Amino acid sequence: MEHNSERGPQGDGVLGGVVSAGDAGVVAANGGGAAVDSVLRPNNHGEDVEEMKKKMESLEEKLKETEEKLKEKGEDFESLQDSYQALLVKERNNNDQLEDARKKLINVLKDRRTNMRAYTGVKLMGDLNLKPIFAAAKKKYPPAEVELKAMEFSSLLEEKLRDPNWYPFKVITFGEDSKRVINDEDESLVIIKSEWGDEVYNSVVKALTELNEYNSSGRYPVPELWNFKEGKKATLGEGVDFMERCCVAANAGGAPGYIGVMRPNNNGEDVEEFIPK
Repeated sequence: MEHNSERGPQGDGVLGGVVSAGDAGVVAANGGGAAVDSVLRPNNHGEDVEEMKKKMESLEEKLKETEEKLKEKGEDFESLQDSYQALLVKERNNNDQLEDARKKLINVLKDRRTNMRAYTGVKLMGDLNLKPIFAAAKKKYPPAEVELKAMEFSSLLEEKLRDPNWYPFKVITFGEDSKRVINDEDESLVIIKSEWGDEVYNSVVKALTELNEYNSSGRYPVPELWNFKEGKKATLGEGVDFMERCCVAANAGGAPGYIGVMRPNNNGEDVEEFIPK
């Protein structure tokens, strides 16, 4: 019997295949060639999968640590917020108490006769100074008409100052800052200045400025604790100190009725002394 020595396209059944029978057994035992490559061969970055797995586990641990730290910081932040709110409430209460004490002190002092040479007293903010008006009236009218004309014009000015529709202010801007100032081109102010002079004009402007600062909505004078020596708002401490010295002076030698006056001491500094009224 003759054997066919020719081989087909795949070679003979034993040696011409992709793998030998022995190799085929190895491949089959390992689940195929592709599976072998996926476990043993490096990936595109040249790292073993096992190494990548370790790095992923390490990254997860770091993420957990970061989350814990953020959680702790969040709790610390909430605690700080609570403390801040508590401080705000405490400060608000303290300010309310100080303002109440200031009002009570003003009520006590405003009924006293204030000596302008004393350090501290009560000043009506927005009150019109009438002295410049009477001085100007003496220049404008006969002596017999001075008092009447001055009082008439003073009444007109005070009524004008109370008028909420009269608001002779303008806003000027300095970069990002702005400031509200007197509009010196206001028609009424121009008339006051031209007919009654600079002193009356300045008195009206001062009253307007104080009203705008202390009582812009009500437009009537309000009492304020005042440092007459420095020409500014007095502190609560200055007011309390003044009242204390008044009490000491009133009880000195059992003789009430003292007032405070400013006199120079041996160093040439003005100090407050108390003398009988």
